[in-house]
Amino acid sequence: MITDNNRRNFFKRFFGAALLAATPLSIFGTTDSLNLPEEQRAFLNDFEDWVNEYIPVVHRQTINPNDVENNHKIMKLAEIAGKRSEILVKFMQNSEFKNAYLQISNKLSERINNPMA
Repeated sequence: MITDNNRRNFFKRFFGAALLAATPLSIFGTTDSLNLPEEQRAFLNDFEDWVNEYIPVVHRQTINPNDVENNHKIMKLAEIAGKRSEILVKFMQNSEFKNAYLQISNKLSERINNPMA
């Protein structure tokens, strides 16, 4: 079973400790306006899609923690995030990428902590 403590540890591990501020539902609309290599823009687009998929799954888990199918979705999404961690470390060296990534991460944090936002 996924507990609040496990969820917090998951966020710290994969998204960093900067999950504090609220951000809009769609951060950029498109990453084309960012001065980033295509590979980094694609990563951010994929990450935002992942966040948009992850949020409702976590909300369902808080309502029904015994939903086996939903818990499998959480584990699958966590596995996807884990596979991206190595490339994420490399990309975080770019300050513009890092800022964009943290904005998306903040959206995740806000939506998880305040589902009505």
